[in-house]
Amino acid sequence: HAACADCQVAGPETAGLTLTSNAAYSIGTPNSATVTIADSPAIVNLTVSLSRALACTGVTVNSISPGPILTPMLHGFLLHLAKEYGWGEDDQVIEQRACEYFFGLAVKQMGRVEEVGTLIAFLASPLSNFVTGSNYRIDGGHIQSIN
Repeated sequence: HAACADCQVAGPETAGLTLTSNAAYSIGTPNSATVTIADSPAIVNLTVSLSRALACTGVTVNSISPGPILTPMLHGFLLHLAKEYGWGEDDQVIEQRACEYFFGLAVKQMGRVEEVGTLIAFLASPLSNFVTGSNYRIDGGHIQSIN
């Protein structure tokens, strides 16, 4: 913050703000997929705008774009799919099949809530004081491009 001549930061305290866009990949009707595709760039653009506006205040702003995260709700849906497709009852096999048939994840497993939480905790911590205006995909390699 010392590089900003206009900075009025009172002490070494900083704060991190993390915005979350919808999943990088969505299962649903074409209309719901359109909404996901439309709001993600808006969140990323808002992240950049806010990071610049708050640059000299000690507040960093970043966004994350999670892919499929194995929540209790998604787990229930996967159990339903497993029954419908005859995938058996082993959770690991069900997850791998879902990744293969529906999500196309490079890592062949879904993200965990704790993994997303760890990324958010890092972005909100003093360890990331130099990290601002960025979007982080946490999607198991689903999106195969660089932003």
